Amino acid sequence: MSSYILILTLAALAILASSKSDRLSLPQSVIKVLASREMRHHHFLWHNVRENWNRLTPEAQQEIRDLGWEPPRPSRRYENGSTIAVTDNDSGEDFLYMHRQMIIKVNKILADNNEPYGKIQGWTKLPGPGDKEWPITEGYIIPNATGRTATVQRWKSEEFYNETIKPMEETLTNYTNLRNMTIGAFGSRIESTLHGWYHLRYSSESPYGYRPTVVEGLPEIDTKWDDPRYDWLVDSYGSAVNPIFWMLHGWVDDRIEEWRKANGLTSIKWKGTWEGGPMSKVKFMWNKKEKLGSLRGSNMAVNEGEDTEEVEEDVMQQVARIFAHEGFESSFADPVYLEPLKPVN
Repeated sequence: MSSYILILTLAALAILASSKSDRLSLPQSVIKVLASREMRHHHFLWHNVRENWNRLTPEAQQEIRDLGWEPPRPSRRYENGSTIAVTDNDSGEDFLYMHRQMIIKVNKILADNNEPYGKIQGWTKLPGPGDKEWPITEGYIIPNATGRTATVQRWKSEEFYNETIKPMEETLTNYTNLRNMTIGAFGSRIESTLHGWYHLRYSSESPYGYRPTVVEGLPEIDTKWDDPRYDWLVDSYGSAVNPIFWMLHGWVDDRIEEWRKANGLTSIKWKGTWEGGPMSKVKFMWNKKEKLGSLRGSNMAVNEGEDTEEVEEDVMQQVARIFAHEGFESSFADPVYLEPLKPVN
């Protein structure tokens, strides 16, 4: 009997080991889609447009609006130099809903290709310090980014876990608290705390390098960063290619069901369902002399007789150019102030 138990134990350990191993890499069928320029731009802009909308100029907002990328519910506001999470406009629903749609799309790719990976399954519990199955890597230096480097190192620390992460996880998994929050407020709190912290906590040094931000005035994101090897968790342009992204967002998605159960609902009536703007191409009239020098590109009117040409451009690339001109870009490393949860009456 003892031999039989030993065999079962070894088999169970083997299954657990292979399960983790399987989760540490994504099938090529999925990577091909997630690493595409279209998908990278979409995830990058979805985060940046809603996070930075309230600090763009009216002119930039109008240009983005004309391109179909105006966010109906901005997720941040800016006051006296502070970045504050908006918890009362259902933007948190957008966060939960959009990433659930990403999971659905990836699961369809997995099913269509009959991948052994199965389907997206997140952590059942956020890994803590000393987790043998999901150990975190050491801190690392990000070139020319002292602030981000310090944030990565601090958020990876055991002290930050004990003093900040653990209490927040307890708060956001407590059914009494969940009943005192709309799903929008719940989503906003997860997005601006545990979600962002774990993007950095489980990030590693990027062997492929670090993408220059649009804040540096680049006219567009270089195609170099579309390489499947670029999967840095701190950058929304690369993070979805990283398998840890899906462990984290699988956990986030499971929180939706916990909120539903806590509130005694059989289903959720979504109000925040914004998945971003169009991913299509549009035609622009370019002045050839201005083409290379323009940060945004141009759909401006051109004078008769000017040397012009019609160019088909990606809508998302146009929106990215606007951000380059404005000098704003968000990162999962951004510290975001969250107003304290009101006590339950």
